Amino acid sequence: MNLQKTPKYFLYFMFAMLISCNKHINNDKATNEAKHTSFERSVFEILEAYNQKDEIKINQFISKKYKIAVLFRRGALDNLVITDSIKFSNPIPEYLSYDYGFATYKNQIKYEQLPEYDCTNEMWNKPPGIYTDTITIDESRSTIAKDEKKFEIQDWSDDAIKQIEATEKVSRKIIIVGNDGGTFIFFLTKHNDNWYLSGIDRFEVCSA
Repeated sequence: MNLQKTPKYFLYFMFAMLISCNKHINNDKATNEAKHTSFERSVFEILEAYNQKDEIKINQFISKKYKIAVLFRRGALDNLVITDSIKFSNPIPEYLSYDYGFATYKNQIKYEQLPEYDCTNEMWNKPPGIYTDTITIDESRSTIAKDEKKFEIQDWSDDAIKQIEATEKVSRKIIIVGNDGGTFIFFLTKHNDNWYLSGIDRFEVCSA
């Protein structure tokens, strides 16, 4: 292109378009960074409260709308209890105390496929760290509720199951693997640009 023969208004137009595109890209980048910052801040604050057994702080992350689901296994079947708060002195289930002390975790969240535990080798297939999957929807809560209703363990209403399914669609599952192999698995749910603690997975790894 011969710039000397190009009309000035065209050059001004191209320059304005270039600035606009760069501004749009930067705005999108800033928005995504802000979203990650809000989510990651919630993860670390919840982890700190859990480590310190700070009921006041951790219960501030529990929404009155979603409450908190606790997943565990009593016997052969999976179980689900929805409650409005966490009480460290009164764990759910009652035989499994709340562990804490993940001081050796890495403070960078990895956005990727979640790690899996190999029961044969008794180890995770990924190194210690914090992991979350922003693509896959974890349906374990609604699946357990449906099974409990099917086998008449708990009479979940259709509306309650629909609410659980709706919660799952706006939730992320987080798995924290400590250097000692210990784990903390929980769910965060987004509502009105805030992240709430909506579930804790208390399954004992490789339990029968």
